[in-house]
Amino acid sequence: MKFLENLLKCKRKLVFFDLEGTQTTQEIIAIAAVKVTLDAKYNIKKIAEKTYKKYVKSQGEIGPVVTKLTGINEDLLEDLGVSYKEAFDGFVNFVGRDFANCAFVAYGSYDKKLFFFQLPF
Repeated sequence: MKFLENLLKCKRKLVFFDLEGTQTTQEIIAIAAVKVTLDAKYNIKKIAEKTYKKYVKSQGEIGPVVTKLTGINEDLLEDLGVSYKEAFDGFVNFVGRDFANCAFVAYGSYDKKLFFFQLPF
């Protein structure tokens, strides 16, 4: 438990996020997230009813492996995709005023690197 406390540094809000990227250019083509609140023992107390999911238009091709794994293709991005800035701004709005008090959780370190490498500022 001490390990978890040290890792979270007393933060009681977690944002679990997942990114999808193109196969070759590693541009983000999808952002999804869910926000949870932890109790004093670091158990999930509340899962936010609202989740976040946006498709992001890319400059590069998606690639057949990514399309096979995710179902995301060029037509989907053309119809539902937004700019990366719009998707990132939406993510920040989704997290809301708790942004500085949240711990962000992704499976492995790749999504975190991809996300922060492409910050729109």
